[in-house]
Amino acid sequence: MKKILLFFVFSFLFISEALPQLGWKTVNTNFSGRLYGITMTSVENLYTCGEAGRIYRSSNYGLNWTLANQNNGYYLVSIAFYNDQIGIAVGSNGKILRTSNAGINWNEISSGVTAVLTCVSLSPDGTGLISGDGGRIFKTQNFGLNWVAQFTGFNNMFFSVNSINNSIAYAAGDGKVYKTTLGGINWGALNSISGTFRSSSFIDANKGWIVGSSLYRTVNGGTSWDTLLSNISGIKSIKFINDYRGFMVGSGGSILRSNDGGNSWQIQQSPTINDLECIYVFNDNIAVACGAIGTVLWTENGGVNVNNISSEIPGSFNLHQNFPNPFNPSTKINFDLTEPGFVKLTVYDITGKKVDNLVEEFLRSGSYSVNWDSKNLPAGVYIYSINFFSPSGEKKFTFSRKMNLIK
Repeated sequence: MKKILLFFVFSFLFISEALPQLGWKTVNTNFSGRLYGITMTSVENLYTCGEAGRIYRSSNYGLNWTLANQNNGYYLVSIAFYNDQIGIAVGSNGKILRTSNAGINWNEISSGVTAVLTCVSLSPDGTGLISGDGGRIFKTQNFGLNWVAQFTGFNNMFFSVNSINNSIAYAAGDGKVYKTTLGGINWGALNSISGTFRSSSFIDANKGWIVGSSLYRTVNGGTSWDTLLSNISGIKSIKFINDYRGFMVGSGGSILRSNDGGNSWQIQQSPTINDLECIYVFNDNIAVACGAIGTVLWTENGGVNVNNISSEIPGSFNLHQNFPNPFNPSTKINFDLTEPGFVKLTVYDITGKKVDNLVEEFLRSGSYSVNWDSKNLPAGVYIYSINFFSPSGEKKFTFSRKMNLIK
């Protein structure tokens, strides 16, 4: 455990020296075109694609980017990787590009069509799906070396596809959501939902979210859908990483985060007003987004803004009482660090169940402030707890306090 913590702390130490720590930050790509797709194979390795057939790769947390592919004859919309070596990018004119050396070189794979291909979804077992205009779906079973067209009976554009496993997949687009349970041999429309769907995200065969002019969630494989948000606009990409944590991005640089499975959403502070086209969530804390004018954004703390209110070294470690208290719905929590180290600030309900992670990152010495929005949590007593680890991995400070949420 100590070795793991040491590695984690020093990894964040490197990032904190290289990139600002708080919330979402802009990463410079030196590209002025629109970027449509982005992904990661590790914390260090990022890939993004967009106009003029461009693919950029970074192996140092996005600090520097290398142009790996360029062709003015098409644009690339979506990019994904099977592992740290093999990846696929798709776009206009039926283009499918494949790399087998971590994005250094890309080779064209024939699709046999000239339609726009909109999304690629890959599974670790070597299978994968590509969606496109005209209701097109292509499937591979050999890590993208060959792609076979599948018949869906749909004539409009699919904007997104989610490959769950070799049998189950979902495709969403202009008017319908389709599902297969037979590996793509047959696709059927889910008549329980209709609309124009821009993006979708599934965490397993049963639970997923689809967004367009409204946001929907299913927990039973699409048999029924709950409407979570209505009459929304401008959302272009959604990604959930587990049952509770998800993000959406869209026009005007908008970024939203949910900590409760999409029931409520917090608008996060965005460093850009440029449209955001895609978000990729690596884990609970690390995510990247891309969009217009070569915009790439990075967060290493789930987009939460921890405010460094003073760089003066305090006389002692301290976790202050939240203010206001009682509160509804938000409150401020301050804490002091006498030295740099790894900080975890967590909120629990009175039974000890974790309800939110406020801070989980390396911070320098000083005084900090965090705003916590309780959103749809019920009234009651909550406990917030801080744990501080030195760079050597030693736990040097732990403390908890109670706060009272009223409705």
